[in-house]
Amino acid sequence: MINAYGGRWFDPAWRAQLTSPEVERAVSTYVSMLRAYGEPGAPEDGFSECATLYGQGDAAMWYDATSAVSTIEDPATSEVVGRNGYVWAPTQDGRPSGWLYTWSLSIPRRARTSRRPGTSSPG
Repeated sequence: MINAYGGRWFDPAWRAQLTSPEVERAVSTYVSMLRAYGEPGAPEDGFSECATLYGQGDAAMWYDATSAVSTIEDPATSEVVGRNGYVWAPTQDGRPSGWLYTWSLSIPRRARTSRRPGTSSPG
């Protein structure tokens, strides 16, 4: 929600940006929604606990990164396969943020080395 509210985690020099008004509004909204609509003990639940609750059909909604789709749409681990909807992150004004989170990394072909990070072999 931080990005969707106009905030950011870091500036271009990697300095934390978590005290801006945008970040404070996003966090305040998230905490308010969690307190009003979240399951008991929500602050203690991590990805695995939420995936289990949602995948067993015991949660009506789960706000997480798009990486969760591999868990909730896997017939081997989920009872809600094919019955899920996906929406943009909430925003202050109700207009779509145009922002979806993704856990990914790319290395440009023109990088100075073709070696995969942490290995001695080419990508």
